[in-house]
Amino acid sequence: MDVKADRVDLGLSGGTVISKLERTTHICLIALSIIAAGLLLERRFTPASGGTAPVNGTGLLGKHLDAPGLDWKRAKLNAVLLLSTKCHFCKDSMPFYGRLADEKRRRQDKCALVVLSREPSESVKSFLSSQRVFVDGVYQFSPDDPQLRATPELLLVDSNGAIQRSYIGRLSRAQEEEVLDRVRRGAP
Repeated sequence: MDVKADRVDLGLSGGTVISKLERTTHICLIALSIIAAGLLLERRFTPASGGTAPVNGTGLLGKHLDAPGLDWKRAKLNAVLLLSTKCHFCKDSMPFYGRLADEKRRRQDKCALVVLSREPSESVKSFLSSQRVFVDGVYQFSPDDPQLRATPELLLVDSNGAIQRSYIGRLSRAQEEEVLDRVRRGAP
């Protein structure tokens, strides 16, 4: 290997000469390509969540949700929406939440629908009313509450207050249908 100034002769036939910067750039591009290919393969062959298995985005499945003022026993299934009036994913999800509220209204004996928010309850109630989403109650929780971090999040909670399912973000069509089916059956 012959070194001349900032260029390296690799000793390959034809006398290929590349600079140290070119060699470093090539190595970085190869490494990035390998990482990108690995991520694509992982995504391609990993089953999507939200089908039959419970989604545990926040690690809360099976834990008791402490929410002062909520009576978990009023229904077999409690759908709990964690919302913010400033969250664009929450706003994008309003059509589904309207359908969820309509389905819940038809299944009064099986399901309750409540909203938890860090914002004052009155402003959230006003926002929901403007979106024509009618719920059984809106409750404010502490911004410091470590269990509730993401918005929007939909929790399906049983009559003992135990979280059975957790969906974070805007739901896919399949997830929306799964939630509506659970509301119809009153089964978390």
